[in-house]
Amino acid sequence: MFSPSDRLNKSPDLVLRRLPEWRQCYAYTPAQPDLYELNRTAWLIVELCDGQSLDAVEQAFLDSVGRKIDAETARMHFNQGLADLLARGILVRSPDIAGNEEG
Repeated sequence: MFSPSDRLNKSPDLVLRRLPEWRQCYAYTPAQPDLYELNRTAWLIVELCDGQSLDAVEQAFLDSVGRKIDAETARMHFNQGLADLLARGILVRSPDIAGNEEG
């Protein structure tokens, strides 16, 4: 079960190739050998996942896209993107063992 305090990180063996001038990012996952072209939503989520809690990553995503789309639509895109990135092994989650919240 997913806890809001779970920490989200890029997979340790993930290889990202960012091409900002072309507005593209590719992700290679050696553990599950595959190459993915990330859309802008997925790319933003990946960049936000640096050990922060699920709640913090979601809030940062909403803050980033809030001027362009409504909160409900943004949450839907975030949840779909996060589920896909986790399933592909691009992101990993780890429980907050200490039970510490960010703040």
